[in-house]
Amino acid sequence: DFKLLAALGAWLGWQLLPVVVLVAACAGSALGLASMVISGRGRDLRIPFGPFLAVGGLVALLWGHQLTAWWLGMPLP
Repeated sequence: DFKLLAALGAWLGWQLLPVVVLVAACAGSALGLASMVISGRGRDLRIPFGPFLAVGGLVALLWGHQLTAWWLGMPLP
């Protein structure tokens, strides 16, 4: 996971890493909670974080600057 995050930071730039991590954490939390509720297994359910980092990287690549501007309340470029 650390190597994937480092590669995303090298490719997208360090400015978009907060977007990557925030999107990955939100997506992972949502899917993790849904999986726990559906399967009924509780907290012992282990889900890899790498695919969520990849989704966060894709979102940051496509809409990262717009999300950052919206998040900070700045006008869009």
